[in-house]
Amino acid sequence: DVFTLSTQNLTQDYSNVTFHHSRLMGVSDIKNADALIDVAVGLGAPLNKLILNMPAFGNSFNLMDQEKNLPGSAVSGLPQTTTYQQVCTLLTRGNWTLEREEDLTGPYAFLGSKWIAFDDDTSLKIKAKYVLLRDMAGVGLMSIDADDLDNVCGKGRQSLLNTIGSVITNLQ
Repeated sequence: DVFTLSTQNLTQDYSNVTFHHSRLMGVSDIKNADALIDVAVGLGAPLNKLILNMPAFGNSFNLMDQEKNLPGSAVSGLPQTTTYQQVCTLLTRGNWTLEREEDLTGPYAFLGSKWIAFDDDTSLKIKAKYVLLRDMAGVGLMSIDADDLDNVCGKGRQSLLNTIGSVITNLQ
């Protein structure tokens, strides 16, 4: 038996602030995949039976003050879920600023009052390498139909799935 650990929305708190919905690690909290894995192992789950499931979707927010655009900035309304392909489409419209959280696995972008958190090829490559280093059972992508099916991002069709596959097959 293997067990899938879904890492999306661990940080979901709907307290009207921006957040990345699928962080690998955290500096000052335990709302991240690394902490979830440690809890599962502490409860007796063997690492080689755990699958890390990562999202292929993002969350977009409306900033209250476009000058305050870091994670934890005030927003109005609830986040809206968007596919990775839709994220790439948005990022081609305008001069978005792309940033990453401390561990480089939490990319987010902002433009005016729009703020979006998502996973990309870089963040999933780091997470897949993490799975290999911890000797876990594998990696999952939730959901494949939210990946870049039409190569809108310019990195090939299903670039997220292909990135994960490349890491898993080339580094074992």
